[in-house]
Amino acid sequence: MVIAALMCAVVPVHPSAAVTAATAVTADLDRRAVRIQRLEDGTISYFDGARRLRVEPVEQFVQLLIDGSANRNPTSATRALVQLADGQRLIGGWAGGDGQTVHLDHEVLGRLALPLETIRLLVPRQRPQDLAARLQEPRFSLDRLVLVNGDVLEGLLAAVGPGSVSFELPGEAGTVALSLERVAAVHLANPGPQTQRVWDLVELIDGTRVWASALQIASDRLTFAAALADRAAPAVSVDLAQVERINFARHGMHLIDLAALEPELVAGGQVFGVPMGPRQVAGGLWLHAPVTVRFALPPGVRRFAALATVTGGGPGHSPWTDFLLTVQVDGRKSEPIRLTAASHRALINVPAQGRYLKLKLDPGTNGPVMDRLLLRDAVLLVDRAVESDRVDEDR
Repeated sequence: MVIAALMCAVVPVHPSAAVTAATAVTADLDRRAVRIQRLEDGTISYFDGARRLRVEPVEQFVQLLIDGSANRNPTSATRALVQLADGQRLIGGWAGGDGQTVHLDHEVLGRLALPLETIRLLVPRQRPQDLAARLQEPRFSLDRLVLVNGDVLEGLLAAVGPGSVSFELPGEAGTVALSLERVAAVHLANPGPQTQRVWDLVELIDGTRVWASALQIASDRLTFAAALADRAAPAVSVDLAQVERINFARHGMHLIDLAALEPELVAGGQVFGVPMGPRQVAGGLWLHAPVTVRFALPPGVRRFAALATVTGGGPGHSPWTDFLLTVQVDGRKSEPIRLTAASHRALINVPAQGRYLKLKLDPGTNGPVMDRLLLRDAVLLVDRAVESDRVDEDR
């Protein structure tokens, strides 16, 4: 009892300069505006809205969103993207390959050596704004080589060199060698891990996502050890201004991005005869009314939360914007949320125990004109115990 009282101590002091504005997401997916002072030894110190210093266990939170990350622009230079089979994502400078290993120069993590057997997607060169579309392409049973002219080859990625790839075609077609200048992307059919990761997750503003341990925050810097091969690497340090978010996994729950689920277009997806289907963009899930999209939920989902914002209106928002957003789980509907130019954002936090999550956008007074929605930070809260039990049953 004494320990619990101390952990929730409230100290009336003034914030110092070494704090960072953030949004702390609780285990119920509620959001708190905070100013982070320190994270260490399983506790997080922050100033609340009343400028009081609070010290609480990290277990009370599932996510930390660093404020202002949506307005920070990462470098516009062409980058390489490597998506690993376990969900990690690395973006950096292409440093070639030596057969069965790809090398990447990462601004924070340094020179990385990534075995082909651990890779799900390889994009040698891509503009940052185009990377989100690559990540949404489906998985395949064979390796797929996508050329810059749109041609696609199926087979097996045999090797990656400093400036070329070797690709084995089915049957007696043999092996082809192609310059990386001709390669847009390589999708590898490597399976994902058999067990769910329990590491924390760090995402940077350039799109890099890594499993991490030994997290600490002090003096506006985050220190962590990346786990790229089932073990922690040497600790690295990064300015919090370069951090998008941190997902904590020190409790029985964890988060799944809605973007990780395959959307099913149920209805709509056209505006005045022009296709306007749902799509993943750098900021989240983009939708245009009228549309209904459905997601099959994984086992153990407890809640769904997201920030719904009007988008596409230039510096302000179009006065024509007026639409309704309804969230539905197995027939249970939320109260419709009306979004307009004047009321252009809303927080969603609803129970999501069921098989399917459905998002429905209906045009308002002005019809489907500029009725564009961006769902940011859309996550599902998952009970790890239920998820693990279901996975064991399916084996």
